Amino acid sequence: MLTSRAPRLALALALSITAATGLAAHAEKAPRTSDKSATFFLRQEGCGAEQAPGRLEPKAGGDGATGCGTIGGLPFNEVAGSADSFSTNGKGLPINLAPTGKVTGQLAAGSWVGNGSGGLGEVAFDVALVGTSATGEKIDFGSTTVTGTALPGEDVVLVPFELTIPKRSNSAAIKSLVLEVLQRGANLGMSAQQLDGDSYVVLPLRGKK
Repeated sequence: MLTSRAPRLALALALSITAATGLAAHAEKAPRTSDKSATFFLRQEGCGAEQAPGRLEPKAGGDGATGCGTIGGLPFNEVAGSADSFSTNGKGLPINLAPTGKVTGQLAAGSWVGNGSGGLGEVAFDVALVGTSATGEKIDFGSTTVTGTALPGEDVVLVPFELTIPKRSNSAAIKSLVLEVLQRGANLGMSAQQLDGDSYVVLPLRGKK
């Protein structure tokens, strides 16, 4: 069953944003923050014109934006041509980034029909990450595009991603992070946002000496 969570947008398509109900969580367990790595979950509330800015937080939870983001079955941001931005708000920071290694994570797409309907086709995410050090230096982790496959009967598609820490002379204390995500893909039915602990980013830390 489809439930509208946002008012009708004034788009040329004149289509409403819809949100799926009954999406089951299928999260691969995110690594716990430790002295070796720090995990930040993608968090967001609301849909469409009422959608709040995205957040990166060290704790997962239920997110009001899960199930949102479809216009006629397409990811809203793909139609709009703009990425979602998720920013830290001070929680879990600063962190001491390792001088080398990989930033890893997972993104998720949900069925906009739900109830075990699943979908068909490809799910894609364009991902970019930028950090700011305690001294104000910009640290660009670059960008990547990752894909997954939507299948009938599976209401959530989990797609891992990986970025490389840029070459540096030493590690850095990170005071803020911004993760940009554009969800898209040629698929049938698998185009809703899926947060609720299923989407996260993990940064390697400089170990204690």
